[in-house]
Amino acid sequence: WDGVAWSPDINLFVAVSQNGVAGNRVMTSPDGVTWTLRASPADNSWSSVVWASSVRLFVAVAFSGTGNRVMTSPDGINWTLRVSAADNVWTSLTWSPELNIFVAVASSGTGNRVMTSTIGYTFFQSDSGYYMGGKYTGLTLTTSTPQYTLHALIMEYIKRARWGL
Repeated sequence: WDGVAWSPDINLFVAVSQNGVAGNRVMTSPDGVTWTLRASPADNSWSSVVWASSVRLFVAVAFSGTGNRVMTSPDGINWTLRVSAADNVWTSLTWSPELNIFVAVASSGTGNRVMTSTIGYTFFQSDSGYYMGGKYTGLTLTTSTPQYTLHALIMEYIKRARWGL
């Protein structure tokens, strides 16, 4: 299991997996102890899941799939495939309630390693940052390896939104 999210609105944990039994790459739990396998709409490699209270929706992203690397669910049980902005290796996803935006980042792609959505159903490509040392590095660099950090992406988004950059 690779990603887990909690919904305080419906009192449910949801976890997603990159692999496993065909059709069962989602599981739910009301208490974090007892889990129930749920059907996933595709056997993609699901990597990250979040809950967004203001749109009352779980959203998950995947490493694999063709045009369908996003899935959504209002209850954690019934899932719908959505079109991803690109067939990248989507590694992480977050929801900003202050900005009303989902932000996903990928470890593959050229100039399109970020996708955003305000409703969770439709994702758009965003500029993924700076090109340095032969790699797209995102919005921050570490001292060892260039990598994406969601915090930095959100902070950059806030800065650009506030100052019109």
